[in-house]
Amino acid sequence: MWMPFDTKEQRIFKKMGYYSDQDGIHQRFAREAENWNEHLTKTKNFIIHACKNKNCQKAAILGSGWLLDVPLIELCEYFKEVWLFDIRHPAWVRHKIRNLKNVHLVECDITCFAVHIYEAIRNRSKNKEAIAWDLLRPVTDLSLDDFDFIVSCNLLDQLDDIPVEYIRNHGRIDEEAEQILRKKIQQSHLRLLPVSKSCIITDMEELLVDSQEQIVHKKKLVYTSIPDPTHNETWIWKFDRQGRYNPHFQTWFAVEAFEI
Repeated sequence: MWMPFDTKEQRIFKKMGYYSDQDGIHQRFAREAENWNEHLTKTKNFIIHACKNKNCQKAAILGSGWLLDVPLIELCEYFKEVWLFDIRHPAWVRHKIRNLKNVHLVECDITCFAVHIYEAIRNRSKNKEAIAWDLLRPVTDLSLDDFDFIVSCNLLDQLDDIPVEYIRNHGRIDEEAEQILRKKIQQSHLRLLPVSKSCIITDMEELLVDSQEQIVHKKKLVYTSIPDPTHNETWIWKFDRQGRYNPHFQTWFAVEAFEI
């Protein structure tokens, strides 16, 4: 089963850059596959470990993307239903899962803010009034309470990036308001995840690395606290060794995985 957005929503997400960002991830993987393999394997192994003590009825993967970091076959063998949630499911993914009868695809704005932000900027262009970004509230009917296992898959730190970048390019936001909005988007996501049934894999810090593989700068990526984990692991993802993401530097991410 595939549940897509309507045409209006698809236009909004395309304008905001969600689809080009998703395509860019696949293109970067094609260039960096050898450097990504360890991260992808660790993500899959963590998910497999986390699901083993859960009821085997329904699993939800938030941020399934290109399925690079999703142990789909193992999940399909363990759970009666596997639901994949993302802003778009590329044709390649729809083709890949065509014979997996227990996999369901849902197109969903996991940020719960994107359309609201788009509409706020569009309305501002008409009435010229300043936008109170701190007053924005999530808009979603997504509920995960009836799932037995939920994965936030390399997603939490990315949720705020495209909305904030869109605001910078088309609206106006000061640094304090930006920090508040980033935190609010991430907190809204964490509130979706039922305790005792969820796991989170996320980049915690962006690391700029020089030619001697020395860390020269760190940037925080998660602006809220993670609920007390029952188990967690950490590793480094060598995201960009070619200096394309941050010119003149390699970009690595400090990744942490949590069962909550």
